[in-house]
Amino acid sequence: MDSFKLPDHIISKLNGSPYSELFQDIFHSKNGALEEASHVFVNGNFLHERLEKLESPKYFSICELGFGFGVSLLSTWQQLQKYPDLYLSYTSIEGFPVSKLDLENFYNKLLINENNDTTLESLREFTNELIELYPPRIKGHHQILLANGRCSLTLIFNKINTALHNINSKFDAWYLDGFSPKKNSEMWSKEVFNNIRKNSKLGTTFSTYSCSRPVIEAAEEAGFKCTKIKGHGEKKEMTIGELCLDNVSIEQKKIQNKKVAIIGGGLSGIAAAHSLSQRGLEVTIFEKEPDFSTKASGNLRAVIMPQISSVPDMQCRYYLAGYLYSLRLIAQINKQIKIKTLSLNGALRYCNVKKWKSVWSKIEELGLESIITKQNDPDSLLFKEGGSIQPKELLQAILELGKKNIELKLNSKIEDIKESESKVTITCSGAEYEFDHLIFAGGFDSAFQKILEWVPVEKIKGELCHITLNNFSPEMPLCYDGYLVPVNDNEFVLGATYEHNSHIEETNPKIFDDLIHRLEKTLNLNSDSETKLQDKNPLGAEYKEGRVCFRTTSPDRVPIIGRISENSKIHLSLGHGSRGMVSTFLAAEIIAAEILNTTSPVEADLLKELSPVRFKNREKKRGISIQEIYPASFIWRS
Repeated sequence: MDSFKLPDHIISKLNGSPYSELFQDIFHSKNGALEEASHVFVNGNFLHERLEKLESPKYFSICELGFGFGVSLLSTWQQLQKYPDLYLSYTSIEGFPVSKLDLENFYNKLLINENNDTTLESLREFTNELIELYPPRIKGHHQILLANGRCSLTLIFNKINTALHNINSKFDAWYLDGFSPKKNSEMWSKEVFNNIRKNSKLGTTFSTYSCSRPVIEAAEEAGFKCTKIKGHGEKKEMTIGELCLDNVSIEQKKIQNKKVAIIGGGLSGIAAAHSLSQRGLEVTIFEKEPDFSTKASGNLRAVIMPQISSVPDMQCRYYLAGYLYSLRLIAQINKQIKIKTLSLNGALRYCNVKKWKSVWSKIEELGLESIITKQNDPDSLLFKEGGSIQPKELLQAILELGKKNIELKLNSKIEDIKESESKVTITCSGAEYEFDHLIFAGGFDSAFQKILEWVPVEKIKGELCHITLNNFSPEMPLCYDGYLVPVNDNEFVLGATYEHNSHIEETNPKIFDDLIHRLEKTLNLNSDSETKLQDKNPLGAEYKEGRVCFRTTSPDRVPIIGRISENSKIHLSLGHGSRGMVSTFLAAEIIAAEILNTTSPVEADLLKELSPVRFKNREKKRGISIQEIYPASFIWRS
């Protein structure tokens, strides 16, 4: 990927229906968009019959080629919401996404209810939520939880084959909903059907309005048994297919209800608990301290702003996706439980170093101008929807929302962990507990568990200050080689040091001098680097108190997320460093997808770079131990 840019998609009207100027074709039949989608996709994949056979809870996954205006998703939810125990994983690939404004205008017209149809009324809340959370037109995966987590939507904005190559999931059903094969041949190629086959299991079905001979031949060559059935409205026929072995279909197996343990009651752990509990799983959090969110996630404020690079490398892609997902999730939580400390009126990054100067010059080239605005004098970047929040207040809201499925065990230090083929057994305070999966989210403490002795993480000390400023009062976070975050009135959080191999937990008031000097220098208030604070205090700064916490980072500065080995039931969410607010919630979604075998919220190539297994692969490739490759990750443990 060389840019996040996507092609424009100009929409006009033809006989009152939306018409693509790009593909010279209509989006939907004139005989009713929802009815058409219901007939072709819901009925064409026999969803009602299949769901009736599943025991509770019902987990089902669908992948759609061609999101358009999301009509197939709406029709599916309209039909399937009658199953209160259904958890739907819906993935949709769209290379030419429509704008949020076009989407909103379309839904306003679609849901005109002249017959008092209650199912249409029930869709209004769903579409309102989808419009609010619809992502900016930026290339990549966009994860959205709808209907209180019962519908997990993964929107993939990318070219069809690129997207399919970068999916690592097995779907139950496919909606082939692209424009006509004559108008958009790329969507119906043999390569596409081979990729569909790769991401299907025995018994997976597909349906499409098309009866084109090349389409059917491509599907059959990929292993699908195809049948023509009655089409919708004026269309005589449509095509359905099923992936078979010797023409004998295999019923999908029921996904057992899962119990998951999480070690760590901070940002990573409670984020993971939220993702899993939203999908109906039972979660137990083990926290060794007498309260949750006591370490780095106990800071008075955290900045909500991504790490951006001048090229879309792995870090840039991950943190950007995490930032956009965190914003959507926080907005949803805030609607249910008001978060008083939430402020989303922007975050400003000064571009006063070489790296950020390069980013500043390439915002348009990257295709990120819809979410980042360049500022001049001084050169800086405004993250328009960024801001700050008190992490503990957010985590308290999550625990309240998930109280039916989340149990928090405080003062609970783990004594032993054993993994068998089917279970993970945890010993805590002399008692044994069995779980289907275990997630380590306890930061650097995780490194002391025997089963994770090989995982390379670093413990980086960070000291920050709670201060007042009498002569300066920015309304949003300022980031430079430090940061300043508003709390209220003239109170701020000023941070932070970045100290390797330091284990001293006591605060040092002298740190304030260095941190305030960085701010003064950024604001060009003090050009003399030798000037002492007591000789000159242009900001009217006063020290109130300090706080020490320890970040957990990986040696390559990429978070460590996922299974510790291919078939393990133990997962990690570690190494988020100082970017927990834009990393941990997406990490939680990655792990939830692993556990439920649904679509990952990030691309497969990115998933590989996040996986703990990357370190074992490097060990094997270099022929030396992980400890020798990354000595700094192990010295501090002794």
